[in-house]
Amino acid sequence: MGRLLRVVDKASTCTDELTVLAGQNETGYFLDYFTVGNDGETNWHGRILQDGTSEPLENYQGQLGFPFYPDNPAKTAAEKNRILQHNARVAEILRAKGFK
Repeated sequence: MGRLLRVVDKASTCTDELTVLAGQNETGYFLDYFTVGNDGETNWHGRILQDGTSEPLENYQGQLGFPFYPDNPAKTAAEKNRILQHNARVAEILRAKGFK
């Protein structure tokens, strides 16, 4: 448990990156995963549970841009700040797992 695995599919031409971390908690075994898309920007962090179900974990926001409210610059700035703070917390979680 706690071993980080970087999955490489040599038969695929896809350049997506997949990293997996096996773990166990009070409900059983699980696999946490972090995938980075071909573009190097889009990614996803999730968990596959022992029974095969999956659930999203902490994920970055604003990957495709920040919300823009043309009639409300204060709301635009506040939302951008909220997303940046959220993403800093996500980065810490991913670093702690060894994904970043």
